Amino acid sequence: MDASFLESSTDDVHDIRALIEQCNAKRVTALEQELFKQRKRLADAERVLQTKTTKAAIESRRIAADKIDATLRRLEDITRIELEPRDLRIFPGYYAPVRIVENGQRVVKPMRYQRRIAETPASFDV
Repeated sequence: MDASFLESSTDDVHDIRALIEQCNAKRVTALEQELFKQRKRLADAERVLQTKTTKAAIESRRIAADKIDATLRRLEDITRIELEPRDLRIFPGYYAPVRIVENGQRVVKPMRYQRRIAETPASFDV
């Protein structure tokens, strides 16, 4: 969704583009904090493993390494401009542009879908 607003150069999307950039800046800050936290966790696990091999330290090292990789990918996704094939997928709970006919005119609206587990009340949705 964001890419279409960030690529547009028209004045009518200027405010939307500014809001997206502001949101991205907040996301980058949060991801950088998460990255610092996980790198500390990894260093602590490595330090423990130098003295004694424990199951908890091995697991903590694995989890920290996985989270570091995921966080770096998210940071890269925020800063990149070109779209990739995975950007074209639609996931539950995420907004995607959908073209519909409304009052006889074609319009594009942000929509998302939610999958609910069988026999679960609507209040279960996020």
